[in-house]
Amino acid sequence: MDVVQNESDLTKEWLARQGDIARRVVKEDRNGFATFFSDTCFSPARDLFIAGADVSFSTRVPDHAIGTFTVVILRKSGSLDLVYSRSKTVSMPHPYIPTFLGFREAPVVSAMLAALPAIVRNRIDCVLLDGNGLLHPRKAGLACHVGVDENLPTIGVSKSLLCVDGLVEKEVRESAAAHGAEGVNVIGASGTLWGRALLTGNAKVKPIYVSIGNRVSLNTASYLVQKVCHYRIPEPIRMADLHSRALLRGEDEFIYKEEAFL
Repeated sequence: MDVVQNESDLTKEWLARQGDIARRVVKEDRNGFATFFSDTCFSPARDLFIAGADVSFSTRVPDHAIGTFTVVILRKSGSLDLVYSRSKTVSMPHPYIPTFLGFREAPVVSAMLAALPAIVRNRIDCVLLDGNGLLHPRKAGLACHVGVDENLPTIGVSKSLLCVDGLVEKEVRESAAAHGAEGVNVIGASGTLWGRALLTGNAKVKPIYVSIGNRVSLNTASYLVQKVCHYRIPEPIRMADLHSRALLRGEDEFIYKEEAFL
């Protein structure tokens, strides 16, 4: 009974916190790269440093996880290179509760950001999170949580659709497939624009779902995500996932480069 009561009290606190996060999210472009993108071209004035974060959980040890933070450089030529990766073992203080992922993973991401060398941290243009942003029942998903807490441009990227506001994933997937690379807006029954379904990389029928995290408009977020996808999943997130899973398997080879930022 105490455990149930404690969890109930905790979610009440979290609901209030999510309301605060949602109010503080900046939905328009307040970043240094929005002008580099348009419907027809990518014309950057400089290289961009796009980060990704992922947390992978052990199937054998409860609440044991590896968090990985990566940085990919998107060059003016459009080419991509992984230039930084760092992982750390973490223990999760809270259980997973649907729609409260931010309270489980945002502290891990914040800790990884705090541990970055200043030369890396200060060059990051945007962070992609493996989770939702505004595409969330209370418009306060993981990407919003991290973006508001850290005052960073962030984007939510989800592999499956969180079906809020009458959304049906099958219908959205079919619409995205019909629209091809341009993607399709994810609009709920209320008329709310929640995000965009994009076919990226080598995907033909299975989109990813992009939503605003903080300080990046949906249009800019969609353009940027498309540019950092070799495959279906954006490279910063894909590489973070690969590295954290490798460490869980006991493999300890990963890159740790600071010289790329000099």
